[in-house]
Amino acid sequence: MHISKKLAGAAVLSLTLTMSAQAQDADRAKALFETGTQLLSESDLLESKELRRNLRIRAAESFFQASEISSGEMAQDSLLKSAAAYRVVGDEESMSKSLAGVLLIAQRFPKSKSTPKALVLRGDLFADAKEWGRAIKAWNRVSEEYADSDAAPDALYKAGQVFAARIRNLDEARKAYTTVLAKYAKSEVADDALFARAVIQEGEKDLKAAVTDYLDLVQRYPDSTLADTAMYNAIMIREKKLKELREAHDLAVEFRKQFPHSKNLKSVEEVEQRTLKYVTESK
Repeated sequence: MHISKKLAGAAVLSLTLTMSAQAQDADRAKALFETGTQLLSESDLLESKELRRNLRIRAAESFFQASEISSGEMAQDSLLKSAAAYRVVGDEESMSKSLAGVLLIAQRFPKSKSTPKALVLRGDLFADAKEWGRAIKAWNRVSEEYADSDAAPDALYKAGQVFAARIRNLDEARKAYTTVLAKYAKSEVADDALFARAVIQEGEKDLKAAVTDYLDLVQRYPDSTLADTAMYNAIMIREKKLKELREAHDLAVEFRKQFPHSKNLKSVEEVEQRTLKYVTESK
């Protein structure tokens, strides 16, 4: 019985020490994470490129150190922050470290919410290196294997951007944007996708479809930073290209009410004046 009590006491002491060490690691990881966050904020305020670069490297290192002594969400967030910070530095060594961090997240936490975000970042890294095909492949993996994640619409939108601006495959770009709108209409990039699709329609001279998309953006996402530009574009298409002068006038009147502080207000007021006589004549 005496030996059993000694063993039990030793086990309790060992457990207590382990818990104490874990608590210390958790506190240290939190401190390192906060340090990394502060260093990133400070780096954004610096004019010196060299100082900015050095602070971002230190931030990335702090995040990585936090990931090594933590677990769960803290470890995932720290690794993701580290990879993102290394990417911003931009040199080859830092880009390699960023990619290594991304791969480590996928290996350590394959079913976590951080993995699709890490894979989006992987696509970003390939895009930074102008490896467009590999970037799209990484983003497509997110949209296919992690379709329910918050990262999926972002991945689709980025793929659409590369298809449109780099590969010049507008059909694939439009398909990506349409998928964002169909599956993720409430996502943060839905208004961007709708605007981008409208730009494609306008560039291909499908002007009525472009106007429809621009005005749909205003109606569905009135608080979007793109809303006033979308409505302005619709006005200009109707006046200059479709010659729908009364419709252009009506839109101009509505624009003035809806966006009184827009940078496009003066141009829209000029449209309203130019098309006024056509409205009067049609009555």
